[in-house]
Amino acid sequence: MLKSRKDVYVFVITNQAGVALQDIENDEDFDLLTEKRVNEVNEEIIQLLKKEGAFVDGILVCPYVDTKYAKKAMEKGRHVNPDYVKDNCSDLKPRIGLLEKAAAKISISLLNCRVYFIGDRFSDVQMGLNANGQGHLVTGWKTKQIGDENKVRELMKQLPKKVFIHDSFLDAARTILKDYTQKQ
Repeated sequence: MLKSRKDVYVFVITNQAGVALQDIENDEDFDLLTEKRVNEVNEEIIQLLKKEGAFVDGILVCPYVDTKYAKKAMEKGRHVNPDYVKDNCSDLKPRIGLLEKAAAKISISLLNCRVYFIGDRFSDVQMGLNANGQGHLVTGWKTKQIGDENKVRELMKQLPKKVFIHDSFLDAARTILKDYTQKQ
């Protein structure tokens, strides 16, 4: 069990492609997803977690999409704000730009961090690996539907001590906590 929070930091790192999308099938409510709104929601999440005794050191967001994503979105009838189309964006998962920014917030180099990355997409697992850490996939219906679970299973065969699949966030957290305390 983690007895103190010393040297343990928790960041939420998220791609929010919805900011780039101006409209989905004429749903005017979708236009309400702005960077400002994303930040307001994230602040509310932090406050709710604090009330429950959880801690989050920050939330870092990438609102950008690349040209490939934008093209697919437009093929589905979505409108994409060109201001949010940015190829080779270092903050877009699975690149590690936002992880580097998180490390900078706590004044250390990412090279000196032990990274455990939890997410529900293959890109989340890959991001953890790209930072020389672990990638933890939490499965859900979308993860299975888009084939990410199968991709991660294949990756797990190659990297059994670096890639994990879980049924819940709590299961992922327990696995990480066990690994963290064993390495202390």
